[in-house]
Amino acid sequence: MSETRTSSGGAFLLLFLAVALVACALIALSDGGLGDVVSLWERYNEHATHRHPEAAPAIRAELECGGSLHHSVNPTTNRSADVCQLPDGMFGVQICDADGCEVTSFPRKTAKSLQDVIDYLTRTGYK
Repeated sequence: MSETRTSSGGAFLLLFLAVALVACALIALSDGGLGDVVSLWERYNEHATHRHPEAAPAIRAELECGGSLHHSVNPTTNRSADVCQLPDGMFGVQICDADGCEVTSFPRKTAKSLQDVIDYLTRTGYK
């Protein structure tokens, strides 16, 4: 005889995903509608993800949750730079255009301190 088993773990996972999806939708709608979700999606540049597939998403997440350790603007290009420190200790930089859309995000592998990153940004025109 064969025995039929039902998996309560699979049902729990589906329920959890459904609740998470509804929660995200409610947050998006309460903050200004689905347009905000689309604009957030469009805000990120494929270049960053293609060039830095592991670091770019980690930098974005850290900046969204933990905030920026340093913010500066390049008056020549009108781009802004935000710096974060990743959980592994490395510093990450996100460059955005005047509209706040990401141009790129990258790890600053040679930086040993926040001041090293600030010095790098200053050398490249950021104030």
